[in-house]
Amino acid sequence: SLDRRQLPFGVSKKPPFLRLFRSAKGVLDPIRVKVMYLKRPDKKLLFIGLDVVGITKSMRIDLLEKLKSLGFDTHNVIISATHTHSGPGAL
Repeated sequence: SLDRRQLPFGVSKKPPFLRLFRSAKGVLDPIRVKVMYLKRPDKKLLFIGLDVVGITKSMRIDLLEKLKSLGFDTHNVIISATHTHSGPGAL
């Protein structure tokens, strides 16, 4: 079997900022969540931005279950992932 840390695509010399296949050691930046809550007398809307790569269906169901007691449901909660590996500097 191939070592999962083997450099892909024939990359032999990598730039110093590239951290391909290295295990995380410690915390550089903590994971953050940002929330924006909009409310009118008859409606409310909750935007949640998580510093993760993606949101699973089970994560959404879990979160909606916890927010149910505050009067939120699937129609007034928007959850998004803000982390990307497709931005500048990514391979």
